[in-house]
Amino acid sequence: MLENIGYWIPSLSVGFPGQSRICDLESISCESGSANYENVGVSRDFVSLDDTQSSLTTDLYTKSPDQIHKIVYFMNKSKIPNGFKLNYRIHELETCVPRSKFDCAARFIENGNAFSLGWTRFLFYNSNQNHFRQILVIANVLPWLWVTTSCSMLYRDRNETSFSLGWVTNRFHQLIGEERVRLKWNRSQSCCCSSKKKSIHEHGSLTYEICSISKPATPIAFLCTPYLRWLQKRFAKDSCRRMHELLSHST
Repeated sequence: MLENIGYWIPSLSVGFPGQSRICDLESISCESGSANYENVGVSRDFVSLDDTQSSLTTDLYTKSPDQIHKIVYFMNKSKIPNGFKLNYRIHELETCVPRSKFDCAARFIENGNAFSLGWTRFLFYNSNQNHFRQILVIANVLPWLWVTTSCSMLYRDRNETSFSLGWVTNRFHQLIGEERVRLKWNRSQSCCCSSKKKSIHEHGSLTYEICSISKPATPIAFLCTPYLRWLQKRFAKDSCRRMHELLSHST
């Protein structure tokens, strides 16, 4: 317990950490590059709202985030480890876009641009000490205070219409759990481009999904649980908005 708290204190900084500080934190992150819980990979098999034809998902995008959360929790309750809480958000980015937009959006996720929200930054780098790609997460948790944590990449899945990344919290992280971001391109037969000469099979809707399961790992995190849950919801909401902005400026 004291070891966890001791790690958290040097990861705090007043203002965004400089480059030399980031390099030091990367070294610390490599030392803590093992997952801090055993049941990893749950998020990979998590049922998405896009994966079911259940009547519960009718008029999906007219539902509030709270309603969506309840539906997803109901569908995945048996997969959530005891004590963990689910945070889920799904958003339709575009309704009629070419396949190239899906490729572009996938790049925004892989290079971390989708998570550069002004108050957060994700830095991806390769660790020489383990087989997992590391993620350094820098977040502005208070107006003057930035905290740096680390995660390890669990998987990268991609096919013609879907792309997802999953990562797990590392040892010394204030939370225990994992997170998945997923991009899905759905071909549409009733696309706005169907009246044009282009093939309608090259256009469709683009959805973006973020889900995480987590629980406090330290007494500090336990005391701050309501605030941390709010930050998770804020991250999901702001990342959806960021993807909108990036896609609107892409070609």
